[in-house]
Amino acid sequence: MRSLKQLLPERQPIVGGEADEQTVFFVCRRVIQEEFGARGSENITPAVFREKKLYVSSAGSLWTSEVLLRKRLLQARINAVLGAETVLDIRVRKPA
Repeated sequence: MRSLKQLLPERQPIVGGEADEQTVFFVCRRVIQEEFGARGSENITPAVFREKKLYVSSAGSLWTSEVLLRKRLLQARINAVLGAETVLDIRVRKPA
């Protein structure tokens, strides 16, 4: 009997080269949802993607700390889904 892993196809990267801002935002929201759950996705949102730096806004100092503690993990997961080293740094902006 074959396992479920053998039946399902391998996960393919979304894009192979440079990604636009909206694609990076979509992937970022998905990774935040997976890492922090619904509450995290309500309080952490992507704001700007410029020069391979992703800026996110957080609702408070608690969420800022969470992002800063896990920024390398978030960066690695976003790049893994995108299939390239698209995001080189994640920075947290204070909410407007």
